[in-house]
Amino acid sequence: MKFILDIVTDSGFLFAVQLFLAEWITFSGKRMRKLGVLWSAIGFAATAAISVFWTNAVFYIAHPTLSMLSNIFRYVVLFALAAVAMFATFECSVVETAFFGILGYTMQHMAASVSWLFSLTALRGFVEHNVKLLGLVTIAICVIEYPLVYFLLIRRMYRKRIKLAVISVMIPSSVILAISIVMNMYLTAYRWENPVIEVYHIAFCAIDFFLFASMFDNSRLTEEVEDIENIVDKQKIFGERSKESIDAINIKYHDMKKQLGTIMRMSSSEELAAYGREIAEKTGDYDILANTGNEALNVTFTEYAAKFRELGIKFMYMADGKMLSFMSAADIYSVFGNILDNAAEAAAGLPEELRVVDVRVRAEGGGVLVCAENYYAGGGVKHSEHGGLVTSKRDKDMHGYGTRSIRSVAEKYGGTVNVSADGEMFSLNMFFPGRASPPDR
Repeated sequence: MKFILDIVTDSGFLFAVQLFLAEWITFSGKRMRKLGVLWSAIGFAATAAISVFWTNAVFYIAHPTLSMLSNIFRYVVLFALAAVAMFATFECSVVETAFFGILGYTMQHMAASVSWLFSLTALRGFVEHNVKLLGLVTIAICVIEYPLVYFLLIRRMYRKRIKLAVISVMIPSSVILAISIVMNMYLTAYRWENPVIEVYHIAFCAIDFFLFASMFDNSRLTEEVEDIENIVDKQKIFGERSKESIDAINIKYHDMKKQLGTIMRMSSSEELAAYGREIAEKTGDYDILANTGNEALNVTFTEYAAKFRELGIKFMYMADGKMLSFMSAADIYSVFGNILDNAAEAAAGLPEELRVVDVRVRAEGGGVLVCAENYYAGGGVKHSEHGGLVTSKRDKDMHGYGTRSIRSVAEKYGGTVNVSADGEMFSLNMFFPGRASPPDR
């Protein structure tokens, strides 16, 4: 029993256990390779053997500087062994191995720092000359800390499939951890033990944990940006395809009208002429294409006019498309596509007389104003805690991304977006200051 206790509480062996347990926890969300357990066991045995040997045979070097350098080299070697063992055990890339390895080493360093803080404060006089008791205190700290880090950080990281932030997280956290370890080796070599120093080490580890936790917000923002970019890309493709389709339809129906005109002039039969006029009236609907002075806006308005006709929605617009010449075609598709999609959703369940969408683009106040209005059922939107408007529909994520896309494009050109819902009328106003005079073409 004493032999087992001596091994378990040996500082070198205890370090290897702490480090490997922390690394296993950080890599727990990865799939294990074939023979992974075997490689992990070999890695742990090698790490523990070197750690115990180095601690008991090399640790006590008389010269402080040589002692410090020896300890730094030891921890680098042990960390490298643990990292190689994790790489051989789990299916992960080199970058992921370094990333999770640093997180695991931070967990171990935090536990060691907390245990030393206890030994220099609350337990001072009990563990100063009792290495076994210090080892037991360290084990107790690990039992508390490791599950907390797992449930609060690591499990969430795997569940949410957080994208690893190499530049903003891994590099700074590794530098902070290295500074803390080198500082610890220096003070240990010169026998300077002070609770304040351990507090610094704990603070360094806390900063590292904060950096790792910051990935949740960064990843969420990145995903939102990617979703908005995907929406814009899809709408750009939609605009290009719509333009091609509209041009083809326009050519065909113009040709048909010419042919019908020829038939009506050549025919002496009133019945045939009346029939030609009926067909001409029907084909005339397709000739009512948007002509705003802006090709991208023409395509968007024409496409949605056809869509609204099928939905029984009255679409009115008065737009000087030349006023939007400062915007790219992709941004025009994105902004007006989102505006009209939201309007279509709002009007879908309304009585026929309220299915009206009105869009205007005009110069106003030294800038360009885009105003879109439509009726909506009173529960369609609600006020957020920040004073904005949010949808209460089931598809609020995609609806929200559409609104964010509109704001993003407006900000890109120095504009602002204001929305309001007064009674049954929903209004969206985009204003671009200093854009009132379109360039000559």
